[in-house]
Amino acid sequence: MPPVLCGIAARFLHSTARERKSQARRPPIPRGKSAAAAHSLCMEKAAGRQGSAKMGLPDGKKARILMAIHAETGGEKMTEVVAALIWEKNKFLICQRPAHKARGLLWEFVGGKVEPGETKEQALRRECREELDIAIDVGDVFMEVTHTYPDLTVHLTLFHASIREGVPRKLEHNDIRWITADEIDAYDFCPADEVILNRLKSGC
Repeated sequence: MPPVLCGIAARFLHSTARERKSQARRPPIPRGKSAAAAHSLCMEKAAGRQGSAKMGLPDGKKARILMAIHAETGGEKMTEVVAALIWEKNKFLICQRPAHKARGLLWEFVGGKVEPGETKEQALRRECREELDIAIDVGDVFMEVTHTYPDLTVHLTLFHASIREGVPRKLEHNDIRWITADEIDAYDFCPADEVILNRLKSGC
């Protein structure tokens, strides 16, 4: 548990010391141990246990501690996403999302979430194999974008990539196309890709 989270819990516990004294008597925490107790609370909460009950905190107070932590850390969890900018002469590959998924039927670059234990490059090779049945060579980063959707916030890293083996197939997507930069405006893309598309249209 990062020290900042434990600090939040410690400050909250200190600010409610008088309220705790007015409750039924409980075995006191030894002097000099309140910070350690707060640290223990953080660790047990992070593990999903009801450790705060051991400190005699009412359910409402436990909830307020969690809300304070949530507020001071921004309340957002960033989702790491990778995608491939695959060129064939003057055209690049785009994919249409399945209708049943979020942002269904919008166009995007092939890719997906980075799973725990993967590097971004490993994740991109896996996604291209799973979605298009191709093996790719991953090159340099073309662009990085952070975008907030109603359901999640993504940090998207778009890599230059080339097909080493195979021909793209529609294993998951509704459709796939090779387009030029001049054809971008004919397609409805996911909002996170907008800044990337503007750069491609400018020729940078």
